[in-house]
Amino acid sequence: MTRDDWNRAWANVGRELGFEAFETVGHRVKDHLHRSFPATLRDRRGPPQTEVHTSHQLVGVRHGVRCILESVGEDRYGDLALTAEIAPSLGLCAFVGSPAWVRGLGKSKTVHLGVPALDEELCLEAAHPAGLVELLRPQSMEDQQFLELLIQDRVTATDTMVVKRTRAAADIENLLSNPFGALEPKPPAVLMQELDRLIWFANHLSARRGRISITPERQAWNAAWQALASDRQLAFDAATSTLRGKLPGASLEIGLETRLSALYVEGSFAPVATYLSARFDQPFGLALHVDEAGLLNAFWELIGKDLTIGHKAFDKAFEVRGTPEAAARAKLLPAAPALVEAKERGWSVRIDDASFFALLPGVASTREELGRAIDLVEKIVAALVGASSGGPYR
Repeated sequence: MTRDDWNRAWANVGRELGFEAFETVGHRVKDHLHRSFPATLRDRRGPPQTEVHTSHQLVGVRHGVRCILESVGEDRYGDLALTAEIAPSLGLCAFVGSPAWVRGLGKSKTVHLGVPALDEELCLEAAHPAGLVELLRPQSMEDQQFLELLIQDRVTATDTMVVKRTRAAADIENLLSNPFGALEPKPPAVLMQELDRLIWFANHLSARRGRISITPERQAWNAAWQALASDRQLAFDAATSTLRGKLPGASLEIGLETRLSALYVEGSFAPVATYLSARFDQPFGLALHVDEAGLLNAFWELIGKDLTIGHKAFDKAFEVRGTPEAAARAKLLPAAPALVEAKERGWSVRIDDASFFALLPGVASTREELGRAIDLVEKIVAALVGASSGGPYR
């Protein structure tokens, strides 16, 4: 089969599954386990600009679970990465997988379940090791069989997803007996079966979430967030440490996002972060994308690939796409000072037509710290949507 044939097969998989194809920021399959499932979704950059092909992500919902399919091989004999979401997050900054020899390469703590046969095979690491033991320690024969199947299937799990790499081609064994035969892509029905198996693992882990004890540290966070929720007329969900409410022109959500701390070697890595998300009541319709500026930001500006809005500090800190350009500039310029302030506070910021998103390093653990963050988000949203400041939180 030619590459075009494989691209058509990939598009067919999307149609059969009812999944949408998306362009992405970059191909990050090698390191995406260090990030959360929501962070992976945030890398979507709209529908394909060309016909669907194997470099596009397929994203959709199957049996109520959000899933992602990616082609990760360099050629037609490559692998597929199948991912199913665990929601809500387990909140452990955990890595669950095999083989066990990969233990101890990161900043988190190695976990043992006290079952020799499982501890010899599994790599278990977490920033909250006691919680991972509570989640996985077998309490029944069914629990032990689940872990044995996880080892057998070579499934990897983090707080927010389970992932498996699988061959893209069907009947790879036939190539040995017929080396001149052409490999055929796996049919959608086979991928559906493999995805259903992965969803079963995700649901099983999600069902165990209630076994995890809330740490005293998290109880303190919850108390501070509950107090702020009462002050500002927000709804607080203690089980998931999530705040929700309304800003003028947008819906607000605040929560904690955990990433994988195992196997990560960067000293600056923060396994827990606070996110603030505002979804606009009315999308802008500008094909707008605002991201942190990369190393090549000055080059993109020089060749006209990056839109500048005329605010020096903002243009240095962010990369912008949007059409019509004049409308995109007019939309962003009023919010530029507040967005620069967010950047100076160490926030990671992203804006598109539908939403504003910010990730704060660490946990906003006090009422005062979280209150200041909400004030700044309110200021940014008001400038973007044209709403007046002084909403329900004043």
